[in-house]
Amino acid sequence: RESRLEAQAMRALQAQAGALKPEAILFIDDDSPPARAMRQLVRLRKLPHVALDRAAPAWASAWVGTLSAEQLRAWRTRSVSLAVVAPQTAAQMEAVRASLDAVPLLGETPPLQILLPSTAPTALVRSARDWTWPPQPDGRAAHARRRSTKWVHLRAAPVSHLTRVAESWYPLDESEAFLLLAAGAVPSSLLYVFVKHFLLTMQTDSLLAVSLDAAGASGAAASIANGCGALFFPRAWSELRERAAARAQRSTEAAHRSQASETLDTHAPAETAEWEQVIGELVHEGEFRIYERKGPPLCAFAGDGLSRLAQPPDLPETLRFSGKSARLISEPIEA
Repeated sequence: RESRLEAQAMRALQAQAGALKPEAILFIDDDSPPARAMRQLVRLRKLPHVALDRAAPAWASAWVGTLSAEQLRAWRTRSVSLAVVAPQTAAQMEAVRASLDAVPLLGETPPLQILLPSTAPTALVRSARDWTWPPQPDGRAAHARRRSTKWVHLRAAPVSHLTRVAESWYPLDESEAFLLLAAGAVPSSLLYVFVKHFLLTMQTDSLLAVSLDAAGASGAAASIANGCGALFFPRAWSELRERAAARAQRSTEAAHRSQASETLDTHAPAETAEWEQVIGELVHEGEFRIYERKGPPLCAFAGDGLSRLAQPPDLPETLRFSGKSARLISEPIEA
């Protein structure tokens, strides 16, 4: 019976698509026969689309409805990869997992990496491996259409924090972005909506990163290196990775000369300082900039101002971008 309903829905949708010739399609994917027919249609006709989960909150679905046809067409071309620097304990990892699982992802699930130090205790490694991604509302089994990828990166030998982070992303092209959350960071429910809106609205070729911390944090490089999270862009990241590799090579050569073994792989201030230095160098040389975001924070460290995190009523302010640090896209976005 359901197959007959699906076939009927498919015929009706094909007729509508032929008559209307849509530039992009937005629909609720509730796994009903019409939704399954729509999935077939967009796949067969290669139509740009956004499929919202039925569990998506009303405010997030309403935001998607405000996007232009050009932005909806570009939705899947502006992709995001996500990495979480592991905290110190399994209990902290479970708290990070719960907060990230509560962020609406809206029609897609980015690949997730969990960055563990070589000294990670067994309980922390187990917690990372047991993390189900994508999150499944109400304990429902994962639908095949929502497949995503999760990697647990456990270093075999100690490395610096800079090296561990720099080696976590290898962008394939300039349409990608990298969302990095620091150890113990708790994201706002608005986080993914902000990320997608920024990518669909702003030119990012000259940007290094956007800080997710509270606006007005002192020192742009410090706010990225020591903050709870940031959104990075491919051109600048490739340069950052090269500099990190050069520093790692110099450190290895110095260690061999002194025949000293270094215990790196920590969150010590010296490690964060090295990360901040590389970011500061890139910004100081003038080719790349850090976008100065306005509005409440999109992440915070557990126990540190979580009440100030951006909430759904803050969405208009959170998505109000200035052209000062990055120019607005004025031409249609290529699908």
